[in-house]
Amino acid sequence: QRLRREIEELRRQESKYHSIFDNVVEGIYQTSPEGKYISVNRMLAEIYGYDDPNELVDSVSNIERELYVDPERREEFIRRLDSESTISDFESEVFRRDGKRIWISENARRVTNDTGELLYYEGTVQDISLRKAAEKGLKDSEALYHSLVENISQNIFRKDIRGEFTFANTQFCRTLGRDLDEIVGRTDYDFFPDALAEKYVRDDQQVLTTLKPLEATEVYQDSAGERLYVHVIKTPLYSANGEIIGIQGIFHDVTLQKKTEAALAFERDLHQALMASSPDRIYYKNVDLKYIKLSRAFVRDLGYQYQEQAIGKTDYDIFPKDKAEEYQKEDLRIIRSGRPMINKEEKGSGEHSENWALVTKFPIFNAKGETTGVVGILRDISRLKGAEIALERARDEALESARVKAEFLANVSHEIRTPMNAIIGNTELLLQSRLSPEQQELAQASIISAESLQTMMNDILDFSKLEAGKLRIESIPVDLNNLIDETLEIFVQTTTRKGIELFADQDPTIPEALRGDPVRIRQILINLINNAVKFTQCGEIRIETSLISAQDGIASVRFAVSDTGIGIRAEVIPMLFQAFTQADGSMARRFGGTGLGLAIIKSLIDLMGGHIHVESEPDQGSTFFFEIPFRCEVENGAHPQERARKSGGNVLHFVSWNQREAEAAARGAEGMGMRTSVEVLPYGSLPDNAIAPPPDTAL
Repeated sequence: QRLRREIEELRRQESKYHSIFDNVVEGIYQTSPEGKYISVNRMLAEIYGYDDPNELVDSVSNIERELYVDPERREEFIRRLDSESTISDFESEVFRRDGKRIWISENARRVTNDTGELLYYEGTVQDISLRKAAEKGLKDSEALYHSLVENISQNIFRKDIRGEFTFANTQFCRTLGRDLDEIVGRTDYDFFPDALAEKYVRDDQQVLTTLKPLEATEVYQDSAGERLYVHVIKTPLYSANGEIIGIQGIFHDVTLQKKTEAALAFERDLHQALMASSPDRIYYKNVDLKYIKLSRAFVRDLGYQYQEQAIGKTDYDIFPKDKAEEYQKEDLRIIRSGRPMINKEEKGSGEHSENWALVTKFPIFNAKGETTGVVGILRDISRLKGAEIALERARDEALESARVKAEFLANVSHEIRTPMNAIIGNTELLLQSRLSPEQQELAQASIISAESLQTMMNDILDFSKLEAGKLRIESIPVDLNNLIDETLEIFVQTTTRKGIELFADQDPTIPEALRGDPVRIRQILINLINNAVKFTQCGEIRIETSLISAQDGIASVRFAVSDTGIGIRAEVIPMLFQAFTQADGSMARRFGGTGLGLAIIKSLIDLMGGHIHVESEPDQGSTFFFEIPFRCEVENGAHPQERARKSGGNVLHFVSWNQREAEAAARGAEGMGMRTSVEVLPYGSLPDNAIAPPPDTAL
């Protein structure tokens, strides 16, 4: 009987448990370690969309794969339970029976036996979908508000009752030129002049006192110190319980509007000044072709004293019938077509038959694009007509001059290129024949000279390209020593025949690895040396180079071509580098030449970033100086002193009748790393063999 009572008590307790288990508002479950439901209550079945708890238990064989939207979320749930034993408020997105997604929050624990072996998991589930939806709606609303506030073109800010900034949108930060953390907690006095800050504070206090919005257009100063006009609206800011906590301000830049208004007023005044002061005859007509506005000059020209005397009249009321018909036909055509009539020349009639007017008419459009009238401007061009005739005459003369110049260049091209090609061709054939070494050398020099001359003439004939800016300068390696030596070789026979000393004095400190345009430099030197040979009957011609500077990868080299020729008069020098100009008109007859050479030289040097000038006196010779910047690469060779040390101290002895020539040759040898000595002898004498110490080589 006692056992029976205990069994009945157990049944009552079990019934009570099942009653609670089935009627609580939370879902309750027990699951196996393998992820299958052992028992669930009715509320859990309803949460997942099942009519009966047993149906849920039988239908779901794997909770992770069948219920969780993200299976990894279930794995995280189990990992945390195994490590922490209990877990609270674990949120996951799951599938209902009908496929709908819902959000749940779980509280669960591990249940083990006395030995710690896992028996099952048990826990509760709440459907938090409504809460999640509300949270999402709030986040979306906040994001929308934030996006609106941060992307709006207006400046938005908030201040507390102490006047300290509590918020500023991106546009306001941009206007102040500060980051948000540099604005929050500060006042107007930290950003604006005291006078402006005091005004802003007074406005804020007015809003806080009256609790009414304030709207005004006021002066504002941006981060650059520029004065702007802004339209400001300040309103009271309330807390959730209705207490005043500060103000909110919104303002936007109306400077453009203010400037537009000022510009319109300026244009109105300008238009009035134009109509009052312009010597042109200006008028406005409406679509009925009645005058509605006239300039003072036009009023006076019509014989009226006041503008009002002409307003409302048509051309038939003012001009002869034939002229009125002509004017109205033009005006109607402009109004109907919407196209202007620009600069039509009209000859006067009657007593004004000698006068000319330049007439421009164009339609007036309203904001809708509709034609509302026509504007006419008549300008007296009687004097311009006379000047036009003179201008046409001058233009014809200029065109004739250009034609003569082009014809001259074409003739020179034909006359020089044809024989030059024959010389080059015949010399090349000669070089292919059996020649003695001396003949071979002479023929080779001839072809080098001919080719250089041909290059020079091609450049001269391209003078028009230089003027048009179409000639390009190369930037390639330049061996300045070889270039000058080869250039001098062209003139050796000519100078020897004339008894002229020709030599070069090259600065050994000039870097070896230069980049420039060797063809153009050779052309410049050939032209200058050719002039020196042409105008020098005796004496010497000297080519000097010197390093002016070498830094930042640029080496500036000065060239000097000197002669002892006839010289140049001072008054001629300023015109020397102009095209088709020679020092003396008789020079062309005596020495030949086109007068283009120095003009081309100057253009080439200018293109290379250099400059040229000349120093000369009559009968004392001339020196042409020009400087050219070269790109300077790393020098491969050793420094001259280092090369001299490695040469073992060998001495090269120069013997000459010309001291400057010997010294120039010695400097060149020193630039090649040699030790030198110089001996200058009287003209015609022979060197003394007793030189102490004896040189390794004597020249």
